[in-house]
Amino acid sequence: MRFNADMLKRSWMEAKGLEGDELTAYAVVFSATRGPKLKTVTSQYVSDWLGCDELKARRTLNRLTEKGLLNGLRVVEYSGRKFIYAAV
Repeated sequence: MRFNADMLKRSWMEAKGLEGDELTAYAVVFSATRGPKLKTVTSQYVSDWLGCDELKARRTLNRLTEKGLLNGLRVVEYSGRKFIYAAV
């Protein structure tokens, strides 16, 4: 079975007023970060799911962070900046 973003979405996510890219991005991050182990998702990972460039994905994730739905961190690595997110 091949998963797609629609399989990750839940009705309670739509009740939070999410739609479009915000709904898909939240579903991806929530699904990937839930569970007993702390996991994070990169903006590049979300951009692959959304089918857009990383900048657009980062803007979408930042809006979700501003709404209090995600925790966002900027990590500076040797190779450059990396943005990681986890569901609240």
